[in-house]
Amino acid sequence: MKKIILIILVIIFIGVEGCAEKNNSPVSVKISSMPSEAQVYFDQEFKGYTPLNIDATKTKHRLIILKNGYSALKTDINISNKHSFNFTLESIPVEKNIECGRIINTSFPVNQPIFSLDTIFSLDNKFIFADCYYKPERLYIRCIDLNSYDELWRFEIKAESNLDTLDNTRMALIDNLLYVYTYHYSGKAFLPYLYILDTNGKLVLKEKLPFSTHMPDKDVVILVDQNIVTNPNPNKASLNCYSLKEHKVVWQKEIKVGVVVTRIFGNALYAFSINGNFIRIHKINKFTGEILSVKGFPEIRNFQRSEGGLLIAVPLAIVNGRVFFSPDEKNIYCVGLESMEILYKCDTGIYFYSVDVKDNLFFVTGSGKTIAIDVNNGKIEGTYKAEFSGSSIAVVDRKVFIGVAGDKIHCFNINGKEIEFPYSPNMFGGSFVDLEITNNTLIAHAVNRATGEAKDYLYVFDLETNETVFSLEDIGSFHIVKSLLIVIPLTEPEKKIIFIDLGKFSKYQ
Repeated sequence: MKKIILIILVIIFIGVEGCAEKNNSPVSVKISSMPSEAQVYFDQEFKGYTPLNIDATKTKHRLIILKNGYSALKTDINISNKHSFNFTLESIPVEKNIECGRIINTSFPVNQPIFSLDTIFSLDNKFIFADCYYKPERLYIRCIDLNSYDELWRFEIKAESNLDTLDNTRMALIDNLLYVYTYHYSGKAFLPYLYILDTNGKLVLKEKLPFSTHMPDKDVVILVDQNIVTNPNPNKASLNCYSLKEHKVVWQKEIKVGVVVTRIFGNALYAFSINGNFIRIHKINKFTGEILSVKGFPEIRNFQRSEGGLLIAVPLAIVNGRVFFSPDEKNIYCVGLESMEILYKCDTGIYFYSVDVKDNLFFVTGSGKTIAIDVNNGKIEGTYKAEFSGSSIAVVDRKVFIGVAGDKIHCFNINGKEIEFPYSPNMFGGSFVDLEITNNTLIAHAVNRATGEAKDYLYVFDLETNETVFSLEDIGSFHIVKSLLIVIPLTEPEKKIIFIDLGKFSKYQ
Protein backbone atom coordinates (compact mmCIF):
# COMPACT_ATOMS: atom_id res chain seq x y z
CA MET A 1 0.00 0.00 0.00
CA LYS A 2 2.85 2.38 0.89
CA LYS A 3 4.52 1.64 -2.43
CA ILE A 4 1.30 2.50 -4.32
CA ILE A 5 0.95 5.85 -2.47
CA LEU A 6 4.60 6.69 -3.16
CA ILE A 7 4.21 5.94 -6.87
CA ILE A 8 1.09 8.15 -7.03
CA LEU A 9 2.94 11.04 -5.30
CA VAL A 10 5.86 10.78 -7.71
CA ILE A 11 3.48 10.88 -10.69
CA ILE A 12 1.71 13.95 -9.26
CA PHE A 13 5.04 15.73 -8.61
CA ILE A 14 6.29 15.05 -12.12
CA GLY A 15 3.04 16.31 -13.57
CA VAL A 16 3.09 19.52 -11.52
CA GLU A 17 6.72 20.17 -12.37
CA GLY A 18 6.01 19.62 -16.06
CA CYS A 19 3.10 22.06 -15.95
CA ALA A 20 5.27 24.64 -14.18
CA GLU A 21 7.98 24.29 -16.82
CA LYS A 22 5.38 24.57 -19.56
CA ASN A 23 3.81 27.69 -17.97
CA ASN A 24 7.22 29.34 -17.60
CA SER A 25 8.44 28.54 -21.10
CA PRO A 26 9.31 31.59 -23.27
CA VAL A 27 6.55 33.21 -25.29
CA SER A 28 6.77 35.63 -28.20
CA VAL A 29 6.22 39.26 -27.14
CA LYS A 30 5.63 42.13 -29.56
CA ILE A 31 6.96 45.60 -28.59
CA SER A 32 5.74 48.56 -30.66
CA SER A 33 6.13 52.32 -30.28
CA MET A 34 4.89 55.53 -31.80
CA PRO A 35 7.06 56.75 -33.43
CA SER A 36 8.74 53.52 -34.49
CA GLU A 37 12.44 52.75 -35.00
CA ALA A 38 13.11 53.22 -31.27
CA GLN A 39 15.76 51.25 -29.39
CA VAL A 40 14.49 48.50 -27.07
CA TYR A 41 16.33 47.49 -23.90
CA PHE A 42 14.83 44.42 -22.23
CA ASP A 43 16.23 43.58 -18.78
CA GLN A 44 19.26 45.82 -19.50
CA GLU A 45 20.01 44.09 -22.81
CA PHE A 46 19.66 45.81 -26.18
CA LYS A 47 17.28 43.79 -28.36
CA GLY A 48 16.74 45.89 -31.49
CA TYR A 49 14.33 48.53 -32.82
CA THR A 50 10.55 48.80 -32.70
CA PRO A 51 8.39 47.13 -33.88
CA LEU A 52 10.09 44.08 -32.44
CA ASN A 53 9.26 40.51 -31.44
CA ILE A 54 11.25 38.97 -28.61
CA ASP A 55 11.03 35.77 -26.59
CA ALA A 56 10.42 36.26 -22.87
CA THR A 57 9.30 34.26 -19.87
CA LYS A 58 5.98 34.93 -18.12
CA THR A 59 7.25 37.13 -15.34
CA LYS A 60 8.11 40.78 -14.63
CA HIS A 61 10.67 42.45 -16.89
CA ARG A 62 12.29 45.90 -17.11
CA LEU A 63 11.64 47.64 -20.43
CA ILE A 64 13.26 50.85 -21.70
CA ILE A 65 12.50 52.38 -25.11
CA LEU A 66 14.79 55.12 -26.46
CA LYS A 67 14.61 57.45 -29.44
CA ASN A 68 16.56 60.63 -30.12
CA GLY A 69 14.49 63.70 -29.27
CA TYR A 70 12.09 61.82 -27.00
CA SER A 71 12.00 61.10 -23.27
CA ALA A 72 13.00 57.55 -22.48
CA LEU A 73 10.01 55.32 -21.75
CA LYS A 74 10.91 53.26 -18.67
CA THR A 75 8.49 50.73 -17.23
CA ASP A 76 8.11 47.28 -15.69
CA ILE A 77 5.89 44.91 -17.67
CA ASN A 78 4.27 41.66 -16.51
CA ILE A 79 4.00 39.06 -19.23
CA SER A 80 1.14 36.70 -18.48
CA ASN A 81 -1.71 36.52 -20.94
CA LYS A 82 -0.77 39.78 -22.67
CA HIS A 83 1.90 39.32 -25.30
CA SER A 84 1.67 42.64 -27.18
CA PHE A 85 2.66 46.10 -25.91
CA ASN A 86 2.36 49.43 -27.72
CA PHE A 87 3.78 52.65 -26.29
CA THR A 88 3.59 56.31 -27.29
CA LEU A 89 6.81 58.25 -26.75
CA GLU A 90 6.71 61.84 -25.53
CA SER A 91 8.91 64.60 -26.93
CA ILE A 92 11.54 66.05 -24.59
CA PRO A 93 9.98 68.92 -22.63
CA VAL A 94 11.87 72.01 -23.77
CA GLU A 95 11.65 75.18 -21.69
CA LYS A 96 12.65 77.50 -24.52
CA ASN A 97 14.14 77.64 -28.02
CA ILE A 98 16.13 80.77 -28.82
CA GLU A 99 17.10 81.58 -32.38
CA CYS A 100 20.75 82.24 -33.00
CA GLY A 101 23.31 82.61 -35.74
CA ARG A 102 26.66 80.84 -35.64
CA ILE A 103 27.45 80.27 -31.99
CA ILE A 104 31.13 80.79 -31.37
CA ASN A 105 31.96 78.01 -28.97
CA THR A 106 35.69 77.52 -28.75
CA SER A 107 37.42 76.90 -25.45
CA PHE A 108 41.13 77.52 -25.36
CA PRO A 109 42.72 74.85 -23.11
CA VAL A 110 45.55 77.07 -21.90
CA ASN A 111 45.29 75.71 -18.34
CA GLN A 112 44.90 79.17 -16.88
CA PRO A 113 45.17 79.10 -13.08
CA ILE A 114 42.44 81.69 -12.46
CA PHE A 115 40.59 82.60 -15.63
CA SER A 116 39.66 80.63 -18.73
CA LEU A 117 39.15 81.74 -22.29
CA ASP A 118 35.77 80.69 -23.57
CA THR A 119 32.77 82.12 -25.37
CA ILE A 120 29.99 80.82 -23.10
CA PHE A 121 29.43 81.80 -19.46
CA SER A 122 26.78 81.64 -16.76
CA LEU A 123 26.57 84.20 -13.97
CA ASP A 124 23.81 84.78 -11.41
CA ASN A 125 21.15 82.93 -13.42
CA LYS A 126 22.28 84.65 -16.60
CA PHE A 127 23.58 82.92 -19.72
CA ILE A 128 26.09 84.91 -21.80
CA PHE A 129 27.33 83.80 -25.19
CA ALA A 130 28.91 85.08 -28.42
CA ASP A 131 26.66 84.94 -31.49
CA CYS A 132 28.06 85.65 -34.96
CA TYR A 133 26.26 86.70 -38.13
CA TYR A 134 27.49 87.29 -41.68
CA LYS A 135 26.77 89.76 -44.47
CA PRO A 136 27.53 92.15 -42.98
CA GLU A 137 29.97 90.66 -40.50
CA ARG A 138 28.81 91.34 -36.95
CA LEU A 139 29.09 89.77 -33.54
CA TYR A 140 26.59 89.96 -30.69
CA ILE A 141 27.37 89.29 -27.06
CA ARG A 142 23.96 88.18 -25.76
CA CYS A 143 22.65 87.69 -22.23
CA ILE A 144 19.62 85.49 -21.44
CA ASP A 145 17.70 85.45 -18.14
CA LEU A 146 17.54 81.80 -17.07
CA ASN A 147 14.33 82.31 -15.12
CA SER A 148 12.19 83.94 -17.81
CA TYR A 149 14.38 83.02 -20.85
CA ASP A 150 14.04 86.61 -22.02
CA GLU A 151 16.99 88.35 -23.62
CA LEU A 152 18.22 90.92 -21.10
CA TRP A 153 20.71 92.63 -23.38
CA ARG A 154 22.89 92.26 -26.43
CA PHE A 155 26.07 94.12 -27.31
CA GLU A 156 26.96 94.47 -30.98
CA ILE A 157 30.51 94.39 -32.34
CA LYS A 158 30.78 95.38 -35.98
CA ALA A 159 33.70 94.89 -38.30
CA GLU A 160 35.57 98.14 -38.95
CA SER A 161 34.45 98.10 -42.59
CA ASN A 162 32.21 96.01 -44.85
CA LEU A 163 35.31 94.28 -46.17
CA ASP A 164 36.59 93.28 -42.73
CA THR A 165 35.83 90.05 -40.89
CA LEU A 166 35.79 89.20 -37.20
CA ASP A 167 37.93 86.28 -36.16
CA ASN A 168 39.28 84.35 -33.17
CA THR A 169 36.80 85.71 -30.60
CA ARG A 170 37.41 84.74 -26.97
CA MET A 171 35.93 85.93 -23.71
CA ALA A 172 37.03 85.91 -20.09
CA LEU A 173 34.93 86.67 -17.00
CA ILE A 174 37.13 88.57 -14.54
CA ASP A 175 35.81 90.25 -11.36
CA ASN A 176 32.27 90.43 -12.79
CA LEU A 177 33.50 92.11 -15.95
CA LEU A 178 33.38 90.46 -19.35
CA TYR A 179 36.58 90.75 -21.40
CA VAL A 180 35.94 90.15 -25.11
CA TYR A 181 38.98 89.65 -27.33
CA THR A 182 38.48 89.63 -31.10
CA TYR A 183 40.40 90.31 -34.29
CA HIS A 184 39.29 92.65 -37.07
CA TYR A 185 40.80 91.15 -40.20
CA SER A 186 41.15 93.49 -43.18
CA GLY A 187 42.70 90.98 -45.56
CA LYS A 188 46.16 92.30 -44.85
CA ALA A 189 46.50 92.20 -41.09
CA PHE A 190 44.79 91.03 -37.91
CA LEU A 191 43.95 93.98 -35.66
CA PRO A 192 43.32 92.86 -32.06
CA TYR A 193 40.61 94.62 -30.06
CA LEU A 194 39.49 94.32 -26.46
CA TYR A 195 35.96 95.17 -25.29
CA ILE A 196 35.19 95.22 -21.57
CA LEU A 197 31.50 94.98 -20.59
CA ASP A 198 29.78 95.02 -17.22
CA THR A 199 27.18 92.36 -16.42
CA ASN A 200 24.44 94.68 -17.71
CA GLY A 201 26.00 94.79 -21.16
CA LYS A 202 27.33 98.35 -20.82
CA LEU A 203 30.65 99.11 -22.51
CA VAL A 204 33.33 99.94 -19.95
CA LEU A 205 36.28 100.04 -22.34
CA LYS A 206 37.02 99.55 -26.04
CA GLU A 207 40.69 99.35 -26.85
CA LYS A 208 42.67 98.64 -29.98
CA LEU A 209 45.60 96.60 -28.72
CA PRO A 210 49.15 96.83 -30.05
CA PHE A 211 49.37 93.04 -29.93
CA SER A 212 47.20 90.01 -29.19
CA THR A 213 47.19 87.76 -26.12
CA HIS A 214 46.13 84.28 -25.08
CA MET A 215 46.31 85.21 -21.37
CA PRO A 216 43.28 87.09 -20.04
CA ASP A 217 44.13 89.49 -17.24
CA LYS A 218 42.33 92.43 -15.69
CA ASP A 219 45.43 94.63 -15.62
CA VAL A 220 47.75 93.93 -18.53
CA VAL A 221 48.16 92.39 -21.97
CA ILE A 222 51.51 90.66 -22.44
CA LEU A 223 53.13 89.66 -25.71
CA VAL A 224 55.91 87.08 -25.88
CA ASP A 225 57.89 87.58 -29.07
CA GLN A 226 59.89 84.61 -30.35
CA ASN A 227 60.19 83.72 -34.01
CA ILE A 228 60.36 79.96 -33.60
CA VAL A 229 59.22 79.38 -37.19
CA THR A 230 62.55 80.52 -38.63
CA ASN A 231 64.55 79.70 -35.52
CA PRO A 232 63.33 76.59 -33.64
CA ASN A 233 66.23 76.91 -31.16
CA PRO A 234 66.05 80.49 -29.88
CA ASN A 235 68.14 81.71 -26.95
CA LYS A 236 66.06 84.74 -26.00
CA ALA A 237 62.53 86.12 -25.86
CA SER A 238 61.19 89.67 -25.91
CA LEU A 239 58.39 90.48 -23.46
CA ASN A 240 56.10 93.46 -23.99
CA CYS A 241 53.48 94.61 -21.47
CA TYR A 242 50.55 96.85 -22.30
CA SER A 243 48.66 98.38 -19.34
CA LEU A 244 44.88 98.43 -19.58
CA LYS A 245 44.82 101.26 -17.05
CA GLU A 246 47.53 103.50 -18.54
CA HIS A 247 46.63 102.51 -22.14
CA LYS A 248 50.22 102.19 -23.25
CA VAL A 249 53.16 99.79 -23.28
CA VAL A 250 54.62 100.14 -19.79
CA TRP A 251 57.60 97.83 -20.00
CA GLN A 252 59.66 95.74 -22.37
CA LYS A 253 62.20 93.15 -21.39
CA GLU A 254 64.44 90.59 -23.02
CA ILE A 255 65.18 87.36 -21.17
CA LYS A 256 67.64 84.62 -22.07
CA VAL A 257 65.55 81.51 -22.59
CA GLY A 258 64.90 78.78 -25.10
CA VAL A 259 61.37 78.26 -26.41
CA VAL A 260 59.25 79.83 -23.69
CA VAL A 261 55.70 79.21 -22.43
CA THR A 262 54.14 81.91 -20.25
CA ARG A 263 51.25 82.05 -17.79
CA ILE A 264 49.94 84.78 -15.46
CA PHE A 265 49.19 83.88 -11.86
CA GLY A 266 48.30 86.60 -9.35
CA ASN A 267 50.64 89.55 -9.84
CA ALA A 268 53.36 87.54 -11.55
CA LEU A 269 54.15 86.38 -15.05
CA TYR A 270 55.77 82.94 -15.12
CA ALA A 271 58.00 81.98 -18.03
CA PHE A 272 58.73 78.25 -18.39
CA SER A 273 61.65 77.18 -20.55
CA ILE A 274 64.23 74.41 -20.84
CA ASN A 275 67.81 75.22 -19.87
CA GLY A 276 70.08 72.53 -21.26
CA ASN A 277 67.63 69.72 -20.70
CA PHE A 278 65.84 70.72 -17.49
CA ILE A 279 63.11 73.15 -16.49
CA ARG A 280 63.85 76.76 -15.65
CA ILE A 281 61.22 79.19 -14.36
CA HIS A 282 61.37 83.00 -14.49
CA LYS A 283 59.03 84.78 -12.07
CA ILE A 284 58.40 88.35 -13.26
CA ASN A 285 56.37 91.21 -11.78
CA LYS A 286 53.62 91.74 -14.34
CA PHE A 287 53.31 95.47 -13.55
CA THR A 288 56.97 96.48 -13.70
CA GLY A 289 58.78 93.70 -15.56
CA GLU A 290 61.13 93.21 -12.62
CA ILE A 291 62.53 89.67 -12.49
CA LEU A 292 61.63 88.45 -9.03
CA SER A 293 63.42 85.11 -9.24
CA VAL A 294 64.93 82.62 -11.67
CA LYS A 295 65.26 79.00 -10.69
CA GLY A 296 66.32 75.83 -12.46
CA PHE A 297 65.02 72.36 -11.61
CA PRO A 298 67.67 69.74 -12.56
CA GLU A 299 65.33 67.02 -11.23
CA ILE A 300 62.80 67.81 -13.99
CA ARG A 301 64.92 66.84 -16.97
CA ASN A 302 65.21 64.77 -20.17
CA PHE A 303 62.43 66.47 -22.12
CA GLN A 304 61.77 65.13 -25.60
CA ARG A 305 61.49 67.37 -28.65
CA SER A 306 58.02 67.96 -30.05
CA GLU A 307 56.95 66.80 -33.50
CA GLY A 308 57.99 70.22 -34.78
CA GLY A 309 61.47 69.73 -33.35
CA LEU A 310 60.98 72.15 -30.45
CA LEU A 311 62.34 71.60 -26.96
CA ILE A 312 59.44 73.11 -25.02
CA ALA A 313 58.18 73.03 -21.43
CA VAL A 314 54.39 73.04 -21.74
CA PRO A 315 52.67 72.66 -18.35
CA LEU A 316 50.25 69.76 -18.08
CA ALA A 317 48.02 71.99 -15.96
CA ILE A 318 48.01 74.75 -13.36
CA VAL A 319 45.77 73.97 -10.39
CA ASN A 320 45.49 75.67 -6.99
CA GLY A 321 48.72 77.62 -7.49
CA ARG A 322 50.64 74.53 -8.58
CA VAL A 323 52.13 73.82 -12.00
CA PHE A 324 52.57 70.27 -13.31
CA PHE A 325 55.20 69.01 -15.76
CA SER A 326 56.12 65.67 -17.24
CA PRO A 327 59.43 65.43 -19.16
CA ASP A 328 58.91 61.79 -20.15
CA GLU A 329 55.08 61.42 -20.17
CA LYS A 330 55.40 59.00 -17.27
CA ASN A 331 56.59 60.91 -14.20
CA ILE A 332 54.72 64.01 -13.02
CA TYR A 333 56.39 66.81 -11.06
CA CYS A 334 54.38 69.35 -9.07
CA VAL A 335 55.95 72.80 -8.48
CA GLY A 336 54.49 75.46 -6.17
CA LEU A 337 54.33 78.79 -8.00
CA GLU A 338 54.68 80.86 -4.84
CA SER A 339 57.42 78.77 -3.20
CA MET A 340 59.18 77.86 -6.49
CA GLU A 341 59.86 74.43 -4.96
CA ILE A 342 59.11 70.89 -6.09
CA LEU A 343 56.23 69.72 -3.90
CA TYR A 344 56.20 66.11 -5.05
CA LYS A 345 56.96 63.66 -7.84
CA CYS A 346 54.52 60.95 -8.94
CA ASP A 347 55.51 57.92 -11.02
CA THR A 348 52.26 57.04 -12.81
CA GLY A 349 53.54 53.63 -13.91
CA ILE A 350 52.28 54.18 -17.48
CA TYR A 351 53.23 56.23 -20.51
CA PHE A 352 50.33 58.64 -20.96
CA TYR A 353 49.22 60.82 -23.86
CA SER A 354 46.33 62.83 -22.39
CA VAL A 355 45.53 64.52 -19.07
CA ASP A 356 42.52 66.12 -17.39
CA VAL A 357 41.83 67.60 -13.95
CA LYS A 358 38.44 67.11 -12.32
CA ASP A 359 37.32 67.15 -8.70
CA ASN A 360 40.88 67.81 -7.42
CA LEU A 361 42.01 64.64 -9.16
CA PHE A 362 44.66 64.62 -11.88
CA PHE A 363 43.83 61.99 -14.50
CA VAL A 364 46.37 60.63 -16.99
CA THR A 365 45.58 58.01 -19.62
CA GLY A 366 47.56 55.63 -21.82
CA SER A 367 48.66 52.00 -22.14
CA GLY A 368 45.02 50.92 -21.85
CA LYS A 369 44.63 52.52 -18.41
CA THR A 370 43.67 55.71 -16.62
CA ILE A 371 45.38 56.76 -13.38
CA ALA A 372 43.82 59.13 -10.81
CA ILE A 373 46.25 61.22 -8.74
CA ASP A 374 45.40 63.45 -5.79
CA VAL A 375 46.39 66.99 -6.82
CA ASN A 376 47.31 67.94 -3.25
CA ASN A 377 49.78 65.17 -2.38
CA GLY A 378 50.53 63.16 -5.54
CA LYS A 379 49.05 59.96 -4.15
CA ILE A 380 47.59 57.54 -6.71
CA GLU A 381 43.91 57.10 -5.82
CA GLY A 382 42.95 54.50 -8.42
CA THR A 383 43.79 52.70 -11.65
CA TYR A 384 41.06 52.09 -14.24
CA LYS A 385 41.20 49.72 -17.21
CA ALA A 386 39.96 52.25 -19.76
CA GLU A 387 41.38 55.20 -21.69
CA PHE A 388 39.70 58.59 -22.08
CA SER A 389 40.17 61.17 -24.81
CA GLY A 390 39.64 64.91 -24.64
CA SER A 391 37.50 65.60 -21.58
CA SER A 392 35.55 62.33 -21.62
CA ILE A 393 35.91 61.66 -17.89
CA ALA A 394 33.71 62.62 -14.94
CA VAL A 395 33.73 62.04 -11.17
CA VAL A 396 30.96 61.98 -8.56
CA ASP A 397 30.56 60.28 -5.16
CA ARG A 398 33.88 58.45 -5.57
CA LYS A 399 32.76 56.99 -8.88
CA VAL A 400 34.69 57.55 -12.10
CA PHE A 401 33.01 57.52 -15.54
CA ILE A 402 35.22 57.17 -18.62
CA GLY A 403 34.01 57.48 -22.21
CA VAL A 404 36.23 55.22 -24.32
CA ALA A 405 36.68 55.95 -28.03
CA GLY A 406 35.24 53.20 -30.23
CA ASP A 407 33.63 51.59 -27.20
CA LYS A 408 31.27 52.84 -24.50
CA ILE A 409 31.11 54.56 -21.10
CA HIS A 410 32.75 52.55 -18.32
CA CYS A 411 32.04 53.15 -14.63
CA PHE A 412 34.45 52.39 -11.76
CA ASN A 413 34.59 52.99 -8.05
CA ILE A 414 37.45 55.28 -7.03
CA ASN A 415 39.69 52.28 -6.27
CA GLY A 416 39.34 50.83 -9.77
CA LYS A 417 36.64 48.16 -9.52
CA GLU A 418 34.35 48.30 -12.57
CA ILE A 419 30.63 48.84 -12.01
CA GLU A 420 28.05 47.77 -14.57
CA PHE A 421 26.77 50.62 -16.77
CA PRO A 422 24.49 48.77 -19.22
CA TYR A 423 22.78 51.59 -21.11
CA SER A 424 25.83 53.29 -22.55
CA PRO A 425 25.76 53.69 -26.34
CA ASN A 426 28.51 52.03 -28.33
CA MET A 427 30.49 54.41 -30.49
CA PHE A 428 31.44 51.94 -33.26
CA GLY A 429 34.50 53.89 -34.39
CA GLY A 430 33.29 57.18 -32.89
CA SER A 431 34.39 58.82 -29.68
CA PHE A 432 33.23 60.67 -26.59
CA VAL A 433 33.98 64.39 -26.51
CA ASP A 434 32.95 65.43 -23.01
CA LEU A 435 31.38 63.98 -19.85
CA GLU A 436 29.88 66.17 -17.12
CA ILE A 437 27.80 65.47 -14.01
CA THR A 438 25.18 67.64 -12.31
CA ASN A 439 22.60 66.70 -9.66
CA ASN A 440 23.39 63.00 -10.04
CA THR A 441 22.82 63.21 -13.79
CA LEU A 442 25.53 62.30 -16.30
CA ILE A 443 25.63 64.15 -19.63
CA ALA A 444 27.79 62.71 -22.41
CA HIS A 445 28.61 64.39 -25.73
CA ALA A 446 29.73 61.88 -28.35
CA VAL A 447 30.49 61.67 -32.05
CA ASN A 448 29.04 58.46 -33.48
CA ARG A 449 30.12 57.04 -36.83
CA ALA A 450 27.95 53.92 -36.82
CA THR A 451 26.46 54.83 -40.21
CA GLY A 452 29.79 55.98 -41.65
CA GLU A 453 28.86 59.65 -41.31
CA ALA A 454 29.99 61.45 -38.16
CA LYS A 455 27.03 62.68 -36.10
CA ASP A 456 27.06 64.50 -32.76
CA TYR A 457 24.83 63.12 -30.01
CA LEU A 458 24.00 64.02 -26.43
CA TYR A 459 23.13 61.26 -23.95
CA VAL A 460 21.65 61.94 -20.50
CA PHE A 461 21.69 59.31 -17.73
CA ASP A 462 20.10 59.14 -14.27
CA LEU A 463 22.91 57.97 -11.98
CA GLU A 464 20.50 56.66 -9.33
CA THR A 465 19.45 53.89 -11.73
CA ASN A 466 22.14 54.29 -14.45
CA GLU A 467 19.26 54.36 -16.94
CA THR A 468 19.01 56.71 -19.92
CA VAL A 469 16.80 59.78 -19.50
CA PHE A 470 16.90 60.95 -23.13
CA SER A 471 19.19 61.53 -26.10
CA LEU A 472 19.55 64.23 -28.75
CA GLU A 473 21.29 64.39 -32.11
CA ASP A 474 22.84 67.18 -34.18
CA ILE A 475 24.29 69.08 -31.24
CA GLY A 476 27.45 71.15 -31.09
CA SER A 477 28.10 71.26 -27.36
CA PHE A 478 26.31 71.73 -24.06
CA HIS A 479 26.47 73.90 -20.96
CA ILE A 480 25.09 73.16 -17.48
CA VAL A 481 23.71 75.68 -14.99
CA LYS A 482 22.48 73.86 -11.88
CA SER A 483 19.72 71.56 -13.22
CA LEU A 484 19.37 73.46 -16.51
CA LEU A 485 20.87 71.86 -19.61
CA ILE A 486 21.67 74.33 -22.39
CA VAL A 487 22.28 72.66 -25.74
CA ILE A 488 24.35 74.62 -28.23
CA PRO A 489 23.65 73.78 -31.89
CA LEU A 490 26.19 73.04 -34.57
CA THR A 491 27.59 76.02 -36.43
CA GLU A 492 25.17 76.01 -39.35
CA PRO A 493 22.95 79.13 -39.53
CA GLU A 494 19.29 79.32 -38.51
CA LYS A 495 19.77 77.06 -35.52
CA LYS A 496 18.29 77.37 -32.03
CA ILE A 497 19.69 77.14 -28.53
CA ILE A 498 17.66 74.63 -26.50
CA PHE A 499 16.98 75.00 -22.76
CA ILE A 500 15.96 71.80 -20.92
CA ASP A 501 15.17 71.61 -17.20
CA LEU A 502 16.56 68.27 -16.01
CA GLY A 503 14.69 68.68 -12.73
CA LYS A 504 11.38 68.05 -14.51
CA PHE A 505 12.29 64.50 -15.50
CA SER A 506 11.00 61.90 -13.09
CA LYS A 507 13.78 59.73 -11.73
CA TYR A 508 11.88 56.52 -12.17
CA GLN A 509 8.76 55.64 -14.13
